[in-house]
Amino acid sequence: MDYDWPGNVRELENAIEHAFVKCHSDTLTEADLPRHLVREVRGDGETVVNPPSDRDRLTSVLEQTGWNRSRAARILGMHRTTVWRKMKEYGIEAPAYD
Repeated sequence: MDYDWPGNVRELENAIEHAFVKCHSDTLTEADLPRHLVREVRGDGETVVNPPSDRDRLTSVLEQTGWNRSRAARILGMHRTTVWRKMKEYGIEAPAYD
């Protein structure tokens, strides 16, 4: 409820899809969500959503989209070449598939 959803419905859809794939029970839990949505309990007992770093957010969206840069770019509201440039800047590499 506290998350901004800057990617709107596409990001929400990807987060639910990610949780569904990761879940191993009949109930989705917070642990099944992408890591940039996981809540943190502070010392005062207040629960807050960890704001993701730009690198973490990019990596999370790339993972959610199966490393599809064009789809990740649409979710993040940026151009595909910007995604490529940020991946290079942050040292993010797509996993090698056999």
